[in-house]
Amino acid sequence: MKLQKYQHILAQTLVFALINTDLLINFPNNAKAGSIAQEANNVTFQADTIVQVIANQPNTKTFRKAVEAAGLTEVLSSDKVFTVFVPTDEAFAALPKSTLESLFKPENKELLRKAINYHIVANAYNSRSFRIGQLKSFEGSSLDIGVSITGRVRVNNARVTQADIKAANGVIHVIDKVVFPESNKSR
Repeated sequence: MKLQKYQHILAQTLVFALINTDLLINFPNNAKAGSIAQEANNVTFQADTIVQVIANQPNTKTFRKAVEAAGLTEVLSSDKVFTVFVPTDEAFAALPKSTLESLFKPENKELLRKAINYHIVANAYNSRSFRIGQLKSFEGSSLDIGVSITGRVRVNNARVTQADIKAANGVIHVIDKVVFPESNKSR
């Protein structure tokens, strides 16, 4: 009888925890994101990887090319789960031409990789899960996250213009500026 009571309490606790979790989706280290039919807190993962979803977005071609040039295609196509802040083509076009050309030079591959890694964080974050604070990027520096009273999200000084684009291995948020680690500023 006691065992059944504890099982019931455990089941209620688990249901409560699932209902009241923050909107952060964690996959076990040994789980394959694409193989998990995951729907929790309005984050539904689809069959295409982050790289495939970015390739199909109309205004993110420069970021896709940067991911390829930085050698990150395999990483963002893997079973690991990410949130990626993807600058629009207009955001890249707003950079000084010399900066953009310099980033794409083969001898600057590590610098480009660092810049792209600054747009990536571990785990899948739905836009409603963001709180004012910081998230550690794959580059190693922190991204400043801001949330307005109306729920609009900012990453450093970049505004999220399209949120919650689902992929098999994470979530994409399109931003209106390229963010760089060296100054924690957006350009």
